[in-house]
Amino acid sequence: SLVLLQWAQDYFAGVGPSLVPSSAAQAARMRIIISRFDSGIVSAWYKLLRAKEEGEVASLLSDLSRELDWVEGQMDGKGPFLLGPNPTLADAACAPWLLRKFVVQHWRGIDMLAGRPKLQAWLEHYKSLPEVQATFQPPEGKSWEEAMKEGYAKYAEGVVLDFSKLQAK
Repeated sequence: SLVLLQWAQDYFAGVGPSLVPSSAAQAARMRIIISRFDSGIVSAWYKLLRAKEEGEVASLLSDLSRELDWVEGQMDGKGPFLLGPNPTLADAACAPWLLRKFVVQHWRGIDMLAGRPKLQAWLEHYKSLPEVQATFQPPEGKSWEEAMKEGYAKYAEGVVLDFSKLQAK
């Protein structure tokens, strides 16, 4: 979660490079990307996975595409990270969701990063980092991708109930 990432940044301040840009403008840009990614992409990702009706899927896919296009437009372009040559909290906050792109592709047949070459290149670079590779700890006998597909099966199959429309009484 973002709170955990911020805690780690604060707790380990002064140990290794900072994950917050030194420029106030770049730090603000990073926070905007994280905020918009969380509210636009993460939300649409879950809704798309749970959607059952074709019209709802089309609408959510449009929302997700608009947000992904926006993030790609915010990228530095010089990379290899979202905001340039150094990793930031934006990379750590956004990458885990885009690394799950195959879940949506498996359950909904949608390649979220198709036509987004900068996001694709960034994600491939990020995924190849030894520090990131060390975090992929699937259960014995399964690949990380298989474990994730199974883990999100309840969402895709409609087993997880959506209580968002209920109101407290």
